[in-house]
Amino acid sequence: MKIDSRFKVRSVAGEYIVVDQGKDQVNMTQIISLNRTAYALWNALAGKDFTAQDAVAFLTAQYGITEEQAQADAEKFFQSMRQCNILHD
Repeated sequence: MKIDSRFKVRSVAGEYIVVDQGKDQVNMTQIISLNRTAYALWNALAGKDFTAQDAVAFLTAQYGITEEQAQADAEKFFQSMRQCNILHD
């Protein structure tokens, strides 16, 4: 998997927002906001080819959660990113 390189995260008013750098106009009804954990995961994976297990390993090491919880959290992250065409297999 890989995060599409056109998309970047910007900090706006204390929120982490995903921005499509390839578009001149932004549809403000389709803003993607990341919480701190999603932002950390984004930073760990951006610019790399990765697997779901890479995300699980990051989450368990970073936050000390169980592998099962990390798998569930990573899958939610991946599902959201795929729906917005940000993540590609």
